[in-house]
Amino acid sequence: MMWRFNVVRSSVTWRRRRRGSTSPPLVGIELNPGPKGKAQRRKTPGDRVSSSAGHNLTPEKSKDIELRLDHGESMSQIAREVGCKVEAVKRRRKRRMIAESVVTYRGGHSKRTYGPRKRAKHDDDEERTEKLTSEEKGEIKYGVKRGDSVTKIAATVGVSRVSVYKWKWRYERSLNLERIEGSGRPRVTSARQDRAFAFASERDPRLTAVELQKQTKESALRVPSVWTIRRRLVVAGLPGRRPAVKPALTRQQKAARVKWAKKHLPLTEDDWEHVLWSDETPVPLFTNTRPLWIHRRVGKRFRPEATTKTVKHGGGKIQVWGAFHANGVGPLKRISQTMDGKIYHGILVAHAVPKMRELIAQSPKGTKWTFQHDNDPKHTAKKNRRYLDSKVIGELKQKMDIMEWPSQSPDLNPIENLWRFLKSRLGNRLPRPSSLEQLWQYVKEEWEKLPLVYLRRLARGMPRRVKAVLEAHGNSTKY
Repeated sequence: MMWRFNVVRSSVTWRRRRRGSTSPPLVGIELNPGPKGKAQRRKTPGDRVSSSAGHNLTPEKSKDIELRLDHGESMSQIAREVGCKVEAVKRRRKRRMIAESVVTYRGGHSKRTYGPRKRAKHDDDEERTEKLTSEEKGEIKYGVKRGDSVTKIAATVGVSRVSVYKWKWRYERSLNLERIEGSGRPRVTSARQDRAFAFASERDPRLTAVELQKQTKESALRVPSVWTIRRRLVVAGLPGRRPAVKPALTRQQKAARVKWAKKHLPLTEDDWEHVLWSDETPVPLFTNTRPLWIHRRVGKRFRPEATTKTVKHGGGKIQVWGAFHANGVGPLKRISQTMDGKIYHGILVAHAVPKMRELIAQSPKGTKWTFQHDNDPKHTAKKNRRYLDSKVIGELKQKMDIMEWPSQSPDLNPIENLWRFLKSRLGNRLPRPSSLEQLWQYVKEEWEKLPLVYLRRLARGMPRRVKAVLEAHGNSTKY
């Protein structure tokens, strides 16, 4: 180790390596500086202050202080009873107030206000809420008018002293314990702007909140955010919803629907029980008529078990024709070829008309049945129309009738609801069908198991559908 010495006026200065504070001085080179601070005598065990006399309290004493503070005792009295210093009680009280404090912001400035973040839970309370009840506010008001102390009111009502301070200040300021009008953050939009948003949304339901904000930028000084506009629309009763899918109707089609509804308005529920409803529908092999929800973790979206499998062209489908009435289901026919007027004529001859003969034979004498099918071109073909007219005029005269049907009116045909119900039951069936033949077997089994209560509800609900068409002036209904 090398040392460098500098001689200045017979005084020696040195530079030494960094060493610990307890290292002894080098003999002949360093002077003994002595202790860095004032020398202190080591304390003996008898000189130490007991924990009960200082600020450190045992858990038992801390709990005793908490209970005495709840009962409204003074700090000097608590210190004498517990056997500690008043400073210890003050510290415990301060920690308690800080634990219950909340931070509020008023006028753009931060202000610390002591209030209960979570109210104390009492043994006699089944469930405590964050807000004070009207009875508790009345007790606080009565205590303030009587001149009781805040501590006594808090102990009587069963809330913290901070809550009593807050409501006492509000009562002394306005003589009211309700919410002060105008308190809180000011609204960005005025009542006039809120009405303008609601009016524009009702006039054009497809208008989005972003487009409403762009319109506001042209006229308003303060432009609200997109989320603010959405909240104003929700308050006005105009939340975002998915539009219903309905067929487009012309003026002539609406008039035809109204004419049909007026003609069938006098019919009762019993009259609608003598109608045979018919239609055809496709049934895909892989069907899912309701939204599918899964539970997965973040980053696991494309795992095989978290995905829905698709097949080109739906994996195939079958076309079926069916009919039903209020007291049961009718025949169900699988259509293996493309449906046309010739194939439908075969269905009428082999299934529809024989079912009508069966229903007429089982009904009391004088009962007239009605056959319904829509205005599909294959249904209204000349050959099919002449065949049905011959049955109405000839063999089944005064026993069978053909219902005239308005175009673009699936909401008037209850068999559309039946098809949807049938496909829903097929989608819930396990195991899934693996071939079209197995799918056809499932369809026949579910068709025979359709509940009779559901069929009667569909048929006897026709008067409500007729009234809905008249109320909508021929437009689409909810059915």
